[in-house]
Amino acid sequence: MQIHLTVPITVHTAKKRKLELLPVIQDIPRPSDDANLLGRFLKPGGVQVPLVPGQSTLIQSYMLRNKTEALSEDGIVAFTLQGDTLIECLHEVGMTPTEA
Repeated sequence: MQIHLTVPITVHTAKKRKLELLPVIQDIPRPSDDANLLGRFLKPGGVQVPLVPGQSTLIQSYMLRNKTEALSEDGIVAFTLQGDTLIECLHEVGMTPTEA
């Protein structure tokens, strides 16, 4: 996973935890534009992190600005936004083997 080094976004979870997330570099079609790709992009049984109300708008704006649908705090686990929840995703879905 390649992280774009930029100013991280700080988000607050419903369990009062603070996350510092960075954009994951994605040179692929947007998973949200393709139902088949989206189904493979969301990790089955992955971690779900409910957010404080209002955080999703900030995250969505950050993701659009950084041209990604995946964010990571540690460069190992990636999340995408679904409603008011961060959901673990498989950032490499849609990449060719040389990109992943």
